Amino acid sequence: MLTSRALQHSAYLEALGIEQYVSRWDLAGAAPSQRIAVAIAQAPAEAEPPAEALSAKEVSPHKRASLEERPVARAEILARPTVAKSDVKSAVKKPTTTEVLRFNFALITVGPFLWLDNAAGGVLEQRQMNLIMAMARALAAPANRPQVEQFQWPLNNNRQLDHGAEAARAALEGFLLRRVELQQCRAVIVLGELGKSLLADWAPLDVPVVTTLSSAEMMSDPMLKKEVWQDLRKLRLPLQ
Repeated sequence: MLTSRALQHSAYLEALGIEQYVSRWDLAGAAPSQRIAVAIAQAPAEAEPPAEALSAKEVSPHKRASLEERPVARAEILARPTVAKSDVKSAVKKPTTTEVLRFNFALITVGPFLWLDNAAGGVLEQRQMNLIMAMARALAAPANRPQVEQFQWPLNNNRQLDHGAEAARAALEGFLLRRVELQQCRAVIVLGELGKSLLADWAPLDVPVVTTLSSAEMMSDPMLKKEVWQDLRKLRLPLQ
């Protein structure tokens, strides 16, 4: 029989939400424990499965036949969305790549003049070199040994870098500017349409830039030399 104090203590614990544990038997040598009746919660009744969960075996043959013969309404049919091929092609965008510009220029420094000519094969032929040297002598340039360099674009094969026309123009202008400063050139002579298109608006340190026909064009048609001379004669140095 529980005392009023034990019942009050049990009520306090229950109000606080503290579970009470009751021993099932007395330990050996321990005082007899007071048993507390513990209410056993009944398990909730199992809910009946929905009608859709019934297997085909539980449906009577008569009912199954009526379901199969019943016409399906249009609203019950879920149409699968279709995607047109044109939409798929437009969604998949092709990566845009910058067109790679490739060229080779030969740079020839003769006296105070820096010549730039398109070297399709990487170097100029000896006939082209002789023609440029003859034009330099016609401008009264000193008969010094020419300094020949090559500018090749692109500078490397790294596809992550920009190899387009704007990048090529900036690299070529920087390369020529360093040569103009080092050689103290008085003029830059650009031979050929490719160099003209890249250096059309280039003005390095107030040094004049003259554009004319390429040496290859003059060799293919010697009559063009007169036209070239008209472009170059203003650069002629005074005789010493």
